[in-house]
Amino acid sequence: MPINNEIDQDSISKFIQTEALVREISEIIYKKIETSLYNTQGEDYSILINRLNVVGLSTLDEIKKDLEKHKNKIIKFTEKWINDSDYPNYGFTSYNVPLMYLCYIKLALLGNVADIADKLQLFLFNIDNKESIELAQRILKIYRNIK
Repeated sequence: MPINNEIDQDSISKFIQTEALVREISEIIYKKIETSLYNTQGEDYSILINRLNVVGLSTLDEIKKDLEKHKNKIIKFTEKWINDSDYPNYGFTSYNVPLMYLCYIKLALLGNVADIADKLQLFLFNIDNKESIELAQRILKIYRNIK
């Protein structure tokens, strides 16, 4: 599988299932937040692909480079996000978690709430502007706390 191809359902699924770095980060996270880890093979990744594209990641090579670059931040951010959440984690996490939180790291790198909130409107969350701003504030606050 060429790593510089644009991402689609098949390529992102294979990447999540086979990329050692994705598996390594996932395993570190699930141990830190004390959950079980489950395989997401066959899942619909269209929303994840959209979010990766929104933050400027359109190839597997770009994703891998950013996972390598931001590995420790992804781990710290995810742990803080989940531990500080009002929502239960239901006792499990999946191998696509590093990619989901890489998107949040990329948003945080924008550096301001307004830009993050604008991008969140493209994330297909089905949230209004006020909720986008609140989510953007949380993303930026957690990112600044883990740096």
